[in-house]
Amino acid sequence: MAGFNTTGIELAYNGGLIWGTTDVRAALIKSSYTHDPDNEYLDDITTTHEISQAPRLSSAIGSCVISVDDVNNRIELDCEDITYPSLAAGDTPDKIQFYVYNVSDSAAKALWCLEKSGSWPAPDGNNYTITMDADGAAQVAA
Repeated sequence: MAGFNTTGIELAYNGGLIWGTTDVRAALIKSSYTHDPDNEYLDDITTTHEISQAPRLSSAIGSCVISVDDVNNRIELDCEDITYPSLAAGDTPDKIQFYVYNVSDSAAKALWCLEKSGSWPAPDGNNYTITMDADGAAQVAA
């Protein structure tokens, strides 16, 4: 389930977020974080809640598509599965925070926090892949 940050909603409505064009990335977040829609910037979240061994994605998330789900009266923002190469053992992520990339976390706009269902495997030094659910990375209901 995704919880949107107010900045993510604002960017979507003012043209600052174009899914598939805007450089959107994802940070792995620990279970100690409770989503707060008022967190405006990435550093509001990652300063104390990003997993300690997490490398950041070096490029934008790819294969971004928007699907209309008329049955459930919503749109679904989907993307490719996200892989973190050689993620060392340590903290196990519990959430993914999507954000608009900026070289400074204090200027990187927080978009939404995705809490996937079920338990997450512990990192072990191999590639760590987050498989997107069938409903995508986020849903926006009508």
